[in-house]
Amino acid sequence: MRPRLIKVIILPKHIWEDVSPDEARAFEDMTGCGPFIFDKLDMDRNVIVLKANNAYFLGRPKVACVEIHMFKSEGTMLLALKRGDIDVVGRVKGPSVPSILGEEDIEIVLTPSYSTKNIWFNMRNYPVNITEVRQAMAYCIDYDQLAQTSILNYGEACGYCPDMSSSMWWFNPDAIRYTRDVSKANELLDSIGFLDTDDDGIRELPDGSDMVIDLYAPAPDTTYMREAELIRNWMDDAGIEIDIKAVDFPTWVNQFLFDHTFDTIIVTTLLLDSPYKSAHIDLIYCDMPGYRNETFDELVDALLSATTREEQKEISFEIQEMLARDVTGVSLYSADTIDAYRTDRFSGFVRLPYDGIVNHLSMRKVHKVAS
Repeated sequence: MRPRLIKVIILPKHIWEDVSPDEARAFEDMTGCGPFIFDKLDMDRNVIVLKANNAYFLGRPKVACVEIHMFKSEGTMLLALKRGDIDVVGRVKGPSVPSILGEEDIEIVLTPSYSTKNIWFNMRNYPVNITEVRQAMAYCIDYDQLAQTSILNYGEACGYCPDMSSSMWWFNPDAIRYTRDVSKANELLDSIGFLDTDDDGIRELPDGSDMVIDLYAPAPDTTYMREAELIRNWMDDAGIEIDIKAVDFPTWVNQFLFDHTFDTIIVTTLLLDSPYKSAHIDLIYCDMPGYRNETFDELVDALLSATTREEQKEISFEIQEMLARDVTGVSLYSADTIDAYRTDRFSGFVRLPYDGIVNHLSMRKVHKVAS
């Protein structure tokens, strides 16, 4: 068992050392050490106001304050940008981009993302514990159509092993990439005796029951639900009935973090470095899908001790080939980080990997455009 790593935020000892956990939950003072200091929460306007930290060790920011505006819908947010009520927006969804394309004084910034949308299989459950079933399901999905529908192709259609896109430095182009191939899916299911003997369009398991597999998705998120419905329709073509479990966010989170009763689940994962070195290796690749493979564990341990980029890449390549073959899950698409800002108001935004231009460095470097 590998030790779990814990991310710790550095905090001033003289402020927090005598504060108990219970007291911390009720602590009203906003104490930090960043370039901005909390000023107020304007409940009437739904705005958080931050003021510049004059004592910031890297120098005072170039703007006196930052306002974080909260909106109930993306459409309302983009309308505010077009009107000039706000100056920058982050994480715009691909299908919303056409509404601001061609707008005067608005520039759109695309940043390749290490965020991938995946479908994961729970190998504790029958029949998704059968490799041929998982492979067949991976062959049913139309990754190109999914990327077009969900992100308007602002990103990449995948079909690789989980958490993988071609923009990542550890990407193995020779590992299996699944594409929609219903004939191949039918061939795999036929080979293990899962047949539609009563011609009702649904295959039967050896005990005579219909082949029904659940798919968990958060009901409040329309993108997830639309994707679940598309996946259900594509699985129908191979005689697999998908039972969509449209649940609330807490139930969905509990499923992939703790409960693990799902057959399949749609999850988005963010990666900033090779996933097989990251702190969530046990949770994401073992605990959640119930994946048990000693060779995988040995390769991950070897990767943790690798000292050169080439060593890391070689081991990551081997891991990808294993995960793609075993189909613990499959990456659906990788979406670009899409930001937009008003060029007539501010300049100096800094684009960071994954974060795009809405980040701490931009807030410190950005400055007003000369009038």
